[in-house]
Amino acid sequence: MTNIVYQITMGTGLALAIDGNSHQAGSQLILNTASPSDPDQLWSLVSYPATRGIILLNPYRGLYAAPASGDNGAAVQLFDLPENLTFDAAHTWEIVSDAPYPVRIVGNTDQNLNAAGNDWQPISTRIIVWGWDSGLNEVWSFKPVRTG
Repeated sequence: MTNIVYQITMGTGLALAIDGNSHQAGSQLILNTASPSDPDQLWSLVSYPATRGIILLNPYRGLYAAPASGDNGAAVQLFDLPENLTFDAAHTWEIVSDAPYPVRIVGNTDQNLNAAGNDWQPISTRIIVWGWDSGLNEVWSFKPVRTG
């Protein structure tokens, strides 16, 4: 069976990734050298109509990515899928505008997916949510990758 997942990169070409040191709930997302064969960098964008958003799911780890809180600077980390598969607006995302895309929290549209720091970031930079600043560290590209 063929599946489509996405590798999500920022302007530097670095990819949104699970920290390779920990593949469990509570682990933080980081930037890493883009590798379309690395399962820690592949994401399913699962539509969630109840919040009109998407769930950022890593199908290989069975975990989804969301902010630890709605606060400026909150870590984007991994969560276990809830048993009832119910998500709230604080844990779903909205992809906004044209490519490259800002990605913001449905429940707090002031907070965007962000590589901590300014503009061009190095490998292992932590992924957080932050108020929109129009920086290069706040816009993302989605490259489809075929698997299976």
